[in-house]
Order: sequence, then C-alpha cells, then structure tokens
Amino acid sequence: MQSKVSIVVPVYNKIEYIDMMLKSVYDQLWDNIELILVNDGATDGTRERLTEWESKFEARGYEVVIIDQENHGIPGAVKAGLMRITGDYVCLADCDDMLDPKYVLTMAGWLEEHDEDQWAVCSYNKVLVNADCMKLLSKVSIDRIPNPPLMIEKYLSTLFATEVWIYMVRSNYFRECKVVEHYVIDIHSTQEPGFLFPLIVGNGKLKVIDQHLYNHNCYPNRTSSRKSASDLIAFQNSYRDIIIATIDHLDCAYSLKKKWHVMAQLAHKSRLLQSLKNATECSNFVMELAMDTVELLSTYFKPDPCITAKHIIENDYGILSIAIAECFLRKKAPDIPKFTGRIIGCGALGFMGKKSIPNLVGTPFEPTELWDQSASSEDILYGIPVALPDFDMLMPNDTILIFPTNYKVKAELLQSAANSRLENTLSDSDIRYYLSAYKYPQFYNECIFTIQ
Repeated sequence: MQSKVSIVVPVYNKIEYIDMMLKSVYDQLWDNIELILVNDGATDGTRERLTEWESKFEARGYEVVIIDQENHGIPGAVKAGLMRITGDYVCLADCDDMLDPKYVLTMAGWLEEHDEDQWAVCSYNKVLVNADCMKLLSKVSIDRIPNPPLMIEKYLSTLFATEVWIYMVRSNYFRECKVVEHYVIDIHSTQEPGFLFPLIVGNGKLKVIDQHLYNHNCYPNRTSSRKSASDLIAFQNSYRDIIIATIDHLDCAYSLKKKWHVMAQLAHKSRLLQSLKNATECSNFVMELAMDTVELLSTYFKPDPCITAKHIIENDYGILSIAIAECFLRKKAPDIPKFTGRIIGCGALGFMGKKSIPNLVGTPFEPTELWDQSASSEDILYGIPVALPDFDMLMPNDTILIFPTNYKVKAELLQSAANSRLENTLSDSDIRYYLSAYKYPQFYNECIFTIQ
C-alpha cells in the first residue's frame, strides 16, 4: 500500500496554462495522491476548469479537495491548502508548471525507504513554452545543499535554488516545524521563505536527488506584473518584508535573526541596484540605495579599502554582492588561475558577453581574442576584434571564457572546448566568482561580519 502524498496547488487566473500541470499530476506513477487545489478568487474560468478535472482525478483514484476563497495572494492560498493536508508527505506545485511522471515516485519512494531523511529535494528544468513549442533553456542541478543554518544564508545570498516546488517533506516533520503556524500571509509576496525557513531551522536531514523531476515553465507572452520600475520596487520591498517577517517568527537565536536581517536588507538592495542601474528615471533612488548599502557595509563589515556609493553605481554590483555573500559565509578567496596562453571570450556579441567584457578589462581575465558565431569583419568590442569561432586552432594552454547561459549553446561550447583538451574553461558564473575575489579581496581577508 503506497503512502498518501498531498500536493498543494495554488491557482489564480491561469486558464491558459493549468491543463499542462493537471495532466502532469494525472500522469504520476504513484496512485495514492491527495490533490488540494486552492482557487484564490480566479475570475478567468479557472474554477470551471478545476471542476472538469475533478471527476477525472477521482476516476484515477485520487482524493481531490477544491478550496474556494477570495483572493488573498499566494502565501494565503498556500497556507489554506497546507492546513488541509492529510497525506504522509507534502509538496507544492505551481499551477503553470509540469511534473515529471516520476516526481512523486522518486521522492516519496526514497522517503518511504529511508526513515533517517525528513525531506527531499530534486533538480529541475527551466523550459520556454511558446504556443505549442517547448524549448529546454537550462538544467538546474541540485547536487548538494549546505547544512543549516548556512542553508538560509545561501538562500539570502541567492547561491542555491530556493523554489519550493522541488521539495517533498514528511508531514510529521512539517508539523513538528510548525510551518503553518509561522506562515506570514498579510504580505502578498511569495511563499518560499514561509515554507522553507522553518524546515531548515528544524535541522531535519535533507536528501538531495539529482534528477530533473520538475519543469519550471517560462512564458514569453505573459504580461509581467513587474513591468515598470515602480512595480519592481514594490515587489522587491514586499519580498524583503516577508523574508524579515518570516525570520522574526522563527525559533532560533537572536544573533542569527540579526545576521539574517542584515543579509535580507543587502540582498534587497542588490536586486534593485542591478535591476534599476540603467533606469534614468530612478537615478536619485539608485543613489539612495547605494548610500544605504555603503552604510550597512561600513557598520557591519568595515571593509578596507571602503566601498563608496560612486563605486557601486559605476560598477557591476552583482560582482560585489558575491564577495559580500562569501564574507557572510566565511569563505576564503579562491586561487586566481594563471593563464599562459590566449584568453578567448566566446559569445562576445550576446547579452552576457556585452555585459561581462567591461568587467574583465584591466584584470587577469581580459580577453586577448573574442569569438562569436554571428561575427563579421567589422565587429569590435573594447578595441578587440570579434572573429568567428575556430576551435581547431586552439592550443591546450589557451583559455575559453564562455559567456552564454543558454543551456544548448553553453553545452555545445563546453563540448568543443573539451574536444580541444583545454586546461581552462570558465563559464560566466566562474568568471564572476573569480572577479569578486580579485576586485574585492578585503571581503575575503580582513572583513568579518560583526553584529553591533
């Protein structure tokens, strides 16, 4: 007899996308499922679609619970669903994504056979959905998760996947951690910290399953709720507020809460600084953010040399934020690779190439050559001609810098580099990590986060 798995799906105005998720739940290779669908005041016919599926699920042998409520936002919808679970295991799913057929079988099956593990997490795919076409954008592998409390600190530093729908939890551990009781619903932002933080603080053993069992769907034609600067600022403010409110509800030491508060504030400013840097209408607001960031750094880190607001505005704050996160985590600076051959930037004319190359000028990573598949004889970036790729001419001591983040393009470049037996191949994330240590060594050496 299979144990019961409760799947909570909050639903609001996703009539165009919901069938894919519901079909993927129907196709699970696990028969004892309690599907809890929370209709959060949908007005687009979603409720009627849920009714159509209800009889199909019941014929499949699933238990189905449909909760109708006025619109309370996703935290309120998730909490309403979590309060109704009766299964042995619980997980969440977004109503416009898709589950692999083995999603429940693999994670619940593992927990069934391993009593020492209280919850499990899987890897996932990012998929572009455009009309009837689906294109794999990237494969996000969860190969390891840091132990608590570093797990919260890596969450706040955006250094690991925080999506709640890749986790499955034993219901008795879920209740022991008082997840529902600590849920913050008066801030309409996200459900992630409310679900994850109590489970992390509970210190239950987490099993990492590096199988891509969830598809996170991206829809290019969907109207963004954060299309303007004011919308983005409002969203990020709410995101910061719900993180801080969730931290305040946790059963842990004051010193940890204080540290996490500062991390949440710096992460909030980092996201806004990187998003609004080129928005001319927000220049005064960006300067205020930079000045607030300098004050936080001066108060809690005392970096020498110090960081100025002018420096933050004129440089890529994303690189500085990596150094700050590494300081929080007490990481030592990595050894900077020593290059003996050419340094070749691949994908130079793409978005990430044009964004990354200015940060490399004047550093050990400055490219001596640039390549791009669409290069013409007239293309020059920062005084460096851009040529068509020529992997046959590579020498083993050459270094390839791979700027593209598209899964397929990146994989092809990595394979070409491997075929050439290169000593060094660096992805964009590798480059930014090394740059953070090169440009901001004070955060790896002298600085220590100190609570005032």
